[in-house]
Amino acid sequence: MSDIENDIDQIIAEVKIFELTDVEEKPKKRKKKAGYFDNGEMIELFKEKYRLEALESSLDRDRKLERVKNKIGVLYLKVADGMMKRPNFANYPPSQKEDMISDALFVMSRAGDRYDVNFANPFAYFSQITFNAFRYSLKNMKKRTGLFVIVNHLENFDGFDDAGE
Repeated sequence: MSDIENDIDQIIAEVKIFELTDVEEKPKKRKKKAGYFDNGEMIELFKEKYRLEALESSLDRDRKLERVKNKIGVLYLKVADGMMKRPNFANYPPSQKEDMISDALFVMSRAGDRYDVNFANPFAYFSQITFNAFRYSLKNMKKRTGLFVIVNHLENFDGFDDAGE
């Protein structure tokens, strides 16, 4: 029994030494993904936009407000481009992609006027808006394409009747 107890004591001592000499790992820095933005940056831009809009109109204020709105627009475009790379939107023709992105930018710009800066995650907010805008745009495109096919079918059907007589 004493040999076993000695072995256990030795193992415990080795574990304590290992715990003391264990090197602390440095937290890994996340790489900033291309096409996305920092939530804090977006919130600060919206706060600046609201602050400038509350001021009395002047040439300097209008220039600053225009710069802030342009930066916000660039961030909207990054969200739309990033969403377009998802597998469920990636294989559409370029013309449809451009239409989808323009629809999403329009909806995001309208929603940006109503954005509450107390909401801590603007990326999630605008990503969801973009996703819904893409789905709505695809729904309308499919509806237009379906009508086009029906009209062509009816025109061909009428032509067939005339040719058969």
